[in-house]
Amino acid sequence: MKNKIAALLTIVPLLLCSAACSPRDGADDGEKEKKYEYVSVLNDRNFRNGFEVNGIWNPIYGNPEEDAVERYDLDKFGQKYYHGADYFDYEKGLQGPPSWTIHQAASRYPWHDRGNTVTELKDGKQTFNYKFTDLGDERYLYQNQSKELEVDTKTSEFRLALKSSECYKYDRAPMQEWPHLLLMQSMGTPEDIPKQIAVKNTESIVVSLDLKLNSFADRMQGTPNPDLHACVLMFYLEFYYMPSVAQGFTDFFYVGLTLFDNRMPFAVGTSGPDSGTKESETNKWVYNIPGTHYWSPTNNLYDMKGDLIFNEWKSIDFEVYPYISLALGDAQRGDMFQGVTMDKLYLHHMYIGFESPGTYDVDMSFRNLDIKSYIEV
Repeated sequence: MKNKIAALLTIVPLLLCSAACSPRDGADDGEKEKKYEYVSVLNDRNFRNGFEVNGIWNPIYGNPEEDAVERYDLDKFGQKYYHGADYFDYEKGLQGPPSWTIHQAASRYPWHDRGNTVTELKDGKQTFNYKFTDLGDERYLYQNQSKELEVDTKTSEFRLALKSSECYKYDRAPMQEWPHLLLMQSMGTPEDIPKQIAVKNTESIVVSLDLKLNSFADRMQGTPNPDLHACVLMFYLEFYYMPSVAQGFTDFFYVGLTLFDNRMPFAVGTSGPDSGTKESETNKWVYNIPGTHYWSPTNNLYDMKGDLIFNEWKSIDFEVYPYISLALGDAQRGDMFQGVTMDKLYLHHMYIGFESPGTYDVDMSFRNLDIKSYIEV
């Protein structure tokens, strides 16, 4: 790290001067070596304080059972979000605002409908929107017709399952919404910026986690179109631009890792605006890092024959920092973020989870999730 080298170079002249110079020559006997450490940018890594629950946002079909409770608002970027006091608190009560948010866009069955007030008859059985199970030993399970979240608040291990076959009536058509199941977190506010999220304070941001594929099923009714149908596990870091505290965060772009793609072992790198894919497009710049940069032939979710690997932990430990400037440069060439410099960027938001534009059912487990920033402490 440049900071490490700079700190060491600073020490050398001080040591030389201590042998040949007196204090009046400018030496400071009390000066200490700067210390740098990796510091997590995430809060509540064990999920002990539960989750806030977003709504369905833009549903696939607009049926009543896709959105039992209409309490939406718009954020400053024009995006809908579910607004209300709905939380997963393990039925123990919250000790404060949750650090984590569950995003369940277009997944048909709204988790926030705790009373299962709006349901349907499907395959001869009544659907359900909410079920909670205390598994014991600080492990908890939330389920509904299309998705599951299981967390271990002692070990930080968690499991996500998304059944797109419960969300789609037919194979996805162009511009149609698709199911999401994401865990999200925002770090800091313009008035209270943690030191570790300011890009100007660090020269290293490392993403790390272990993951394994528990199950995957193709439920497509017809032949998949790889440009239209997929199931991916995304890990996105969102870098926000803040020209001043008074102005706050005014724009952001994504830097992403595609950790699983049912179409290929190594996702291709892409860079461009999120546009033209569905009604709820963000029009924000998205920079996806090529999968070969963080996976290897022997460390990914496919074997050498191209078949999926199940029930084996795989690990990611990846340096993201260099890709921030690459993403910013691409966005500026695309006529966005004009005049923005790295020292005005902040890692303010992240999410990990499934996006499934195809009729696929997927179940994965995760542990040791972290994002670490190398800063002076």
